[in-house]
Amino acid sequence: MQSPLVQGLIKLTNYAFIWIGFSLLVGTLIFSLTPYDENNELALGNILIESLAISIPVLIASLFASRFLDQRRWSSLGLLFHPKAGFEIVIGLFLGGGILVLLWAIDIVWHFMAGGEMLAFPEVKASGAQMLSFGILMLAVAVSEELLVRGYPLQVLIRYVGIVPAVVLTSVVFGALHITGDVWNAAVVVLDTGFSGILFAMAYLKTRALWMPIAFHFANNFMISIFEEVSLDQINIIPDGLSQDAFFGWWLVNFPVYLILMLLISRWKYQPDATMERLFQQHVATLPSASRHKKPDELTNSKDSTDTQ
Repeated sequence: MQSPLVQGLIKLTNYAFIWIGFSLLVGTLIFSLTPYDENNELALGNILIESLAISIPVLIASLFASRFLDQRRWSSLGLLFHPKAGFEIVIGLFLGGGILVLLWAIDIVWHFMAGGEMLAFPEVKASGAQMLSFGILMLAVAVSEELLVRGYPLQVLIRYVGIVPAVVLTSVVFGALHITGDVWNAAVVVLDTGFSGILFAMAYLKTRALWMPIAFHFANNFMISIFEEVSLDQINIIPDGLSQDAFFGWWLVNFPVYLILMLLISRWKYQPDATMERLFQQHVATLPSASRHKKPDELTNSKDSTDTQ
């Protein structure tokens, strides 16, 4: 008899192959059939093409996996637009933008108290057209990455190994996917995105939906993109050539902020939408040990069969 972890990993392996396969197929078709201008990567047409190439494979893989690997409804992934979705999106946007403003403000004050010159607040470096392009691209990235990490994979791991291991594992993977630069830059990026991943996962667990983490993720990425150098391969809040001392200084400032946000979200008294709560309990909630070895159709049949979403 396979252990719950092995069952979950088998499902995730199948999901990964489906996503990779559709990424190669859809990417090849889109870039071969559309007029992509390599000399102007930020052109609106290029952004739309890239957004489709990023998002379509994840959407297809998530739909396929939920429907055919688990025999559960698409709405159980957390993208059902329920009555509280608008509120959750607003809260996510506020958190995503607010955390960056707070971190920038702390960095400025920290630099000044350490004896450096008073830093100016970051300036917007993107034009109106570039902001529109980045908005579209960052929305596609946020939707895709949340589905890819906090969608089916997180939900499968929650079901088979429990909430804490699932959040930790997916956040580590999320951080590793963003590795860039030398060792100290990479360390900061992995930790920064990893802790962000924990916040996104907590937002999902609080709301039982992906709207708040998508908005949180989008606002964070969008603000970085418009304040940093306007180039797709340079969007990075972490400075190049980060030293070991700067690494520890960075986390002395930033790590407490993440801990405070985790505490605030964990203590947030929020009642999820009733439909989303029911879908979570039916398809995502951790299985009792006695039922972990049942087949997906047996589990579905043992649950409330009144799911009409």
